[in-house]
Amino acid sequence: MNDIKLALDAEEEEAFRFLDGRLQIGRLFVKNQRSEIMYWGRGAQELFGYTEKEALGQVSHELLKTAFPNSLHAVEWSILKTGEWEGELTHMRKGDRLITVGCHQKLHERPGRHLPIIVEVSVRISKDQEGWRLVREPRK
Repeated sequence: MNDIKLALDAEEEEAFRFLDGRLQIGRLFVKNQRSEIMYWGRGAQELFGYTEKEALGQVSHELLKTAFPNSLHAVEWSILKTGEWEGELTHMRKGDRLITVGCHQKLHERPGRHLPIIVEVSVRISKDQEGWRLVREPRK
């Protein structure tokens, strides 16, 4: 077992597994503020092609060879300033196939913990433009 996985307690991991299992459109993973993957959901495995064992502990933007709309720094700054970031990213799936995703990253405070984590949900928009539109619509 990868040591980074121990950063999520059992209750947090169970909550993310529950959420991941109910997402109909988005694919979920969780990372710390250094972008090291702490939870890699079933949907993320399907979308990006990496197993949980391959992904845990890896820096997400290095593993996925992410191309950012402006810069990694701009995304990180937005998350720290506003608590979230939303936009389009280009990733490299395992096997060297480019995909474009609509991405929402949200800072998640953890009561009793010093550092928050970042929950990232991605929708493959090059395949599911309607799904990304539904994710971006204001909630009523």
